[in-house]
Amino acid sequence: MANISLKKGTIIYKKDSAITTLSRIVSGKVKMNGSFGEITLSENDVLGVCDLNTMYHSCTYIAVEDTVLSTCIFKSLENLPAFLSEYETFTLAMLRSSVKQICTVLDEEIFMQYECTNMYNYLIESYEEYKELCKKYVVPAKSLPGILEIEAFQKDGEIPDWFGTYYEESSSMLNAPEAVGFFQYPNLNTGYLLRFSEDFHKVTQIFAEMKEYLAELSVLLLNKKNIDFFDLYTNLLFRAMRDGADTMSLSATISTILIHIEGNKAIDKSLYDERVLEYKATISQIEEEMTSQNPDRKISFTEDTSLENSLDTILKYAECDNETALSFKRAIADYKKQVDKSATTDEMRVLRREISRLFYEIYAMAFQASLCDKKVPTILKMFFKFGYVDEDLAGADNAAYLYSIADSYQGSAEYNVYTIYDWLLEIYKGNKEPRRNEFDVDYAGYVHEMKVTGKIDAATEKALLTNPGQKVLFEIQNMFTLANKMTSGRITTFTPVFSEHTVLSSLESVLVTPEKIAEALIQIEKIDYSAFYRDTLFYDVSLPVQKEMVQKRILPDIILMPNVGNRSSMWQELEGKSRTTPACFIMPAFSQEDIQVLLVRMTGEYRWEICRRTQGARWNDLSDPSLTSEYCDYIQFYKKNNELSPEAKEKIKTALTKARNSFKEMFVRDYIIWVLYEGKGSPRMNKLARKILFTYCPFPKEIRDKLISNPLYGEVIEKWKLKKAQEIHRFSNAVKKIENSGKNVPEELRRQQAFLEM
Repeated sequence: MANISLKKGTIIYKKDSAITTLSRIVSGKVKMNGSFGEITLSENDVLGVCDLNTMYHSCTYIAVEDTVLSTCIFKSLENLPAFLSEYETFTLAMLRSSVKQICTVLDEEIFMQYECTNMYNYLIESYEEYKELCKKYVVPAKSLPGILEIEAFQKDGEIPDWFGTYYEESSSMLNAPEAVGFFQYPNLNTGYLLRFSEDFHKVTQIFAEMKEYLAELSVLLLNKKNIDFFDLYTNLLFRAMRDGADTMSLSATISTILIHIEGNKAIDKSLYDERVLEYKATISQIEEEMTSQNPDRKISFTEDTSLENSLDTILKYAECDNETALSFKRAIADYKKQVDKSATTDEMRVLRREISRLFYEIYAMAFQASLCDKKVPTILKMFFKFGYVDEDLAGADNAAYLYSIADSYQGSAEYNVYTIYDWLLEIYKGNKEPRRNEFDVDYAGYVHEMKVTGKIDAATEKALLTNPGQKVLFEIQNMFTLANKMTSGRITTFTPVFSEHTVLSSLESVLVTPEKIAEALIQIEKIDYSAFYRDTLFYDVSLPVQKEMVQKRILPDIILMPNVGNRSSMWQELEGKSRTTPACFIMPAFSQEDIQVLLVRMTGEYRWEICRRTQGARWNDLSDPSLTSEYCDYIQFYKKNNELSPEAKEKIKTALTKARNSFKEMFVRDYIIWVLYEGKGSPRMNKLARKILFTYCPFPKEIRDKLISNPLYGEVIEKWKLKKAQEIHRFSNAVKKIENSGKNVPEELRRQQAFLEM
């Protein structure tokens, strides 16, 4: 045992470091920083006692003033009874300090539980109030992504009712004069301290879950994308001011929101200040506009008279029968009347279902009519590309913007990007095949199934297999219908017609273009250079090396759905049975989520599914190593893996719960971290996940060279380089063999050689 003097600000133990000593505070104070916040430890408190069960510090300890510590070597949990017998002065200090620490965290946990409940109730009530205010000002209520999905906080592991009382009574007992008798029972004390350590981790884990929950809810209040409560309320205020309405109560509500935001530690202070300045500047601007004009005149938005009666133009073009046309017009008229278009009442569900059914019927008819039209009207292009049907429903500003881009907005064959209209044209022309439906059945399988069930005969089957109109109809009724809903992010309240209430940012800022997609894919390949390369067989009997597996870059087909959304999906990893056909990614035409993030997620899904397809029945068989088999083994047996620290195991458990026990979803989340953080030198993963990702999704040479000196990456990079060197050596010998024979080395093999050296 030795006394150590430390200056103020000294870091004594770092989080995640191994416990090799235990220290009792002789004088001074120490700050204990953990997921729960911080606790100030003082005289006779023991540092590290809360982590005896793991032997790794879960907190960082910093001297907050000049401090003296009494330190003892402690390297093995098995020696704890002997340690307590030898250092009796530590025993009572450890017991008292343990209950002090857990009682402090339990008090904080109660307060945090209150904050979670309070925040949840506030958001739910505020959204209901917002919808009521929209009714008052006769303005369409906008739907905030995520608000309908939030739930009250549920603890992953419940703390029993007696838990707090148990430690409060323990504190009273241990601080009583007769507590010195505990010196005589080292085994009893060992059991108590280990039990305390386990309980401490249970409480702090729940605390961490609550902090994360609050952070997730805080994003709904204010975020960098301006898709939040503050934006909903301020835009409503600006609209009401321009309409000359009384906005006193609305301004008061916004002031209350600002109070909640200002006191929220999870929200960046600089972001708060920036948004408040913008808010005040906009109010001043509107007030100046109002005073410079006739106060009785309402400020109108951009109008384009050519958009009047858009729905009649669309229905006439599609040559709908009267019943379909009248039904759709009635449904749209009813929908326009609804202030809360995201309501979940039975009446609204029926109305949305009716609109959806008629929309796709009319879409199919209008598409058929457009095939014979050399100059499709702009309003129809708006309908085809954006789901636009009515200028009032879309909002005048939005309708004018859609009109301005409808003629020029299109996909790009160079980047494999298609609007849904472009995609359907490609199918009709025979350049593309319809994608599989939700039951994973392609068009040929669907037609054959009808023949097998007796719905059609062999002749009809043969005719349908080559009928372009039926292929398009299959795509509209299956992939288009489901993908449009999925990418919107509003599964339960989705309607395929363009509506102002879904627009939370300016359309220009969230428009998805082929150029933006191409740039995002380039950024992904700068981190995961082999993401879109596939094994293909090169074969040439005229060469000394007749067969060779080579990598071929095959970018996915990316189809833009006609909606304003925030989701994406890797719809299909291959087209048909050929392994050299592109995958299919689906995205919204207007994305309220970062395009880069959406594409990284889909690339992760693609990585998983293409490996499953390639491996076949052995996709999760570890005897045949692959990305999916190794990752499945890692997740399935993480609890028994000695290479993972207890904290890492706890993180995996929490992540698996959030991923609803889906190994694929776990991998996709890790892949997002891999590309967005690890590839930029910001470690976030445990060493096992990092090893698997590096093995199958390696960084390019430039990044490898930077990271090789980093101990987190060094070993795995060296092993990967050794294996890669062997592969390069074997392939170089094959190329030399061709060169020595006097033959020209095929371009495919030259490309493979360059790929191996990336």
